Amino acid sequence: SVKQAIKEIYNISAEKVNIVNQHPRPKRVGRYEGMTKAVKKAIVTLPEGQKIDIFNNDGMTLELGGYSEDQVDDAIAEYQQELDGAGYQDILAAAQQQYADWKAEQ
Repeated sequence: SVKQAIKEIYNISAEKVNIVNQHPRPKRVGRYEGMTKAVKKAIVTLPEGQKIDIFNNDGMTLELGGYSEDQVDDAIAEYQQELDGAGYQDILAAAQQQYADWKAEQ
Protein backbone atom coordinates (compact mmCIF):
# COMPACT_ATOMS: atom_id res chain seq x y z
CA SER A 1 0.00 0.00 0.00
CA VAL A 2 1.01 3.63 -0.38
CA LYS A 3 1.04 4.11 3.38
CA GLN A 4 3.56 1.27 3.85
CA ALA A 5 5.73 2.56 0.99
CA ILE A 6 5.91 6.03 2.55
CA LYS A 7 6.86 4.47 5.89
CA GLU A 8 9.65 2.41 4.27
CA ILE A 9 11.04 5.08 1.94
CA TYR A 10 10.75 8.24 4.02
CA ASN A 11 10.47 6.75 7.54
CA ILE A 12 7.31 8.80 8.22
CA SER A 13 3.94 7.37 9.25
CA ALA A 14 1.18 8.86 7.11
CA GLU A 15 -2.01 9.74 8.96
CA LYS A 16 -4.26 9.31 5.95
CA VAL A 17 -3.88 8.33 2.28
CA ASN A 18 -6.51 9.01 -0.37
CA ILE A 19 -6.20 7.63 -3.89
CA VAL A 20 -7.67 9.62 -6.79
CA ASN A 21 -8.20 7.89 -10.13
CA GLN A 22 -8.05 10.34 -13.01
CA HIS A 23 -9.82 8.71 -15.92
CA PRO A 24 -8.67 9.16 -19.52
CA ARG A 25 -10.27 12.02 -21.42
CA PRO A 26 -10.65 12.51 -25.15
CA LYS A 27 -7.99 14.69 -26.71
CA ARG A 28 -7.65 15.99 -30.22
CA VAL A 29 -4.60 17.40 -32.00
CA GLY A 30 -5.57 18.57 -35.44
CA ARG A 31 -7.37 15.71 -37.15
CA TYR A 32 -5.95 13.07 -34.80
CA GLU A 33 -8.08 11.90 -31.92
CA GLY A 34 -6.95 9.98 -28.91
CA MET A 35 -7.18 9.73 -25.16
CA THR A 36 -5.06 11.09 -22.33
CA LYS A 37 -3.51 8.51 -20.02
CA ALA A 38 -5.24 7.28 -16.90
CA VAL A 39 -3.41 8.47 -13.79
CA LYS A 40 -3.56 7.44 -10.14
CA LYS A 41 -2.68 10.12 -7.61
CA ALA A 42 -2.04 9.66 -3.91
CA ILE A 43 -2.99 12.47 -1.55
CA VAL A 44 -1.04 11.88 1.66
CA THR A 45 -1.80 13.56 4.98
CA LEU A 46 1.25 13.68 7.25
CA PRO A 47 1.41 14.30 11.00
CA GLU A 48 1.82 17.95 11.95
CA GLY A 49 5.43 19.08 11.74
CA GLN A 50 6.43 16.29 9.33
CA LYS A 51 7.29 16.80 5.68
CA ILE A 52 8.66 14.77 2.80
CA ASP A 53 11.59 16.34 0.99
CA ILE A 54 11.11 15.01 -2.54
CA PHE A 55 13.90 16.97 -4.18
CA ASN A 56 17.61 16.81 -3.45
CA ASN A 57 18.23 19.71 -1.07
CA ASP A 58 21.52 20.83 -2.58
CA GLY A 59 20.66 20.49 -6.24
CA MET A 60 17.26 22.16 -6.06
CA THR A 61 18.54 25.00 -3.89
CA LEU A 62 21.36 25.70 -6.34
CA GLU A 63 19.02 25.58 -9.34
CA LEU A 64 16.35 27.77 -7.77
CA GLY A 65 18.81 30.36 -6.44
CA GLY A 66 18.26 29.70 -2.75
CA TYR A 67 21.75 30.91 -1.78
CA SER A 68 22.98 34.46 -1.47
CA GLU A 69 25.92 35.50 -3.65
CA ASP A 70 28.50 35.01 -0.92
CA GLN A 71 27.26 31.46 -0.18
CA VAL A 72 27.24 30.13 -3.74
CA ASP A 73 30.93 29.16 -3.97
CA ASP A 74 30.83 27.28 -0.66
CA ALA A 75 27.61 25.52 -1.63
CA ILE A 76 29.03 24.44 -4.99
CA ALA A 77 32.22 23.14 -3.34
CA GLU A 78 30.18 21.17 -0.79
CA TYR A 79 27.92 19.78 -3.53
CA GLN A 80 30.99 18.74 -5.56
CA GLN A 81 32.43 16.91 -2.54
CA GLU A 82 29.18 14.99 -2.13
CA LEU A 83 29.23 14.04 -5.81
CA ASP A 84 32.85 12.90 -5.56
CA GLY A 85 32.06 10.87 -2.45
CA ALA A 86 29.28 9.12 -4.36
CA GLY A 87 31.71 8.08 -7.13
CA TYR A 88 30.70 10.65 -9.72
CA GLN A 89 34.21 11.00 -11.15
CA ASP A 90 34.51 7.23 -11.71
CA ILE A 91 31.21 7.13 -13.59
CA LEU A 92 32.18 10.17 -15.67
CA ALA A 93 35.57 8.62 -16.54
CA ALA A 94 33.92 5.35 -17.59
CA ALA A 95 31.42 7.19 -19.79
CA GLN A 96 34.19 9.22 -21.42
CA GLN A 97 36.20 6.05 -22.06
CA GLN A 98 33.18 4.36 -23.66
CA TYR A 99 32.71 7.39 -25.91
CA ALA A 100 36.40 7.41 -26.86
CA ASP A 101 36.26 3.68 -27.71
CA TRP A 102 33.14 4.19 -29.79
CA LYS A 103 34.68 7.18 -31.60
CA ALA A 104 37.83 5.12 -32.38
CA GLU A 105 35.68 2.43 -34.03
CA GLN A 106 34.03 4.95 -36.36
